[in-house]
Amino acid sequence: MDRKDFLSSIGLSAAALLVGGCLGGCEKEDAPNPASVDFTIDLSQSEFASLRNIGGSVYKNNIIIAKNNNGTIVAFTQFCNHEGAVLNYVNSTNPFYFRCPRHGATFEQNGNGTYTSPGVSSLYQYTVTQDTNNSNLFRIH
Repeated sequence: MDRKDFLSSIGLSAAALLVGGCLGGCEKEDAPNPASVDFTIDLSQSEFASLRNIGGSVYKNNIIIAKNNNGTIVAFTQFCNHEGAVLNYVNSTNPFYFRCPRHGATFEQNGNGTYTSPGVSSLYQYTVTQDTNNSNLFRIH
């Protein structure tokens, strides 16, 4: 193999690795199967302390859990359904909303995509049930 052939083969191999890495890194992540989600959060635990306040949010098991403007705990898939980026909960405006940092899609507090969002539908919403005997316990299912 001469020098030109050698450099050409290295160049093609490097290009293939770079393209393959980019495509793999840009894959859309999916929400967990809703049937397999069933866990409890305890607001008295430090990892959920932000949910004691309106506007607080946490991520758990690929789900974003937030305390909305009405003081209600809500839970949605944490991934934007357009490109799979992890959503942010924006609590600096009224009303609060979910936002995709990748392309700017926004979702209302009920998970509905806004009319200005490109190619999105509503987020998958999980059921949140407060324990009747302990007000700090919430079941996400």
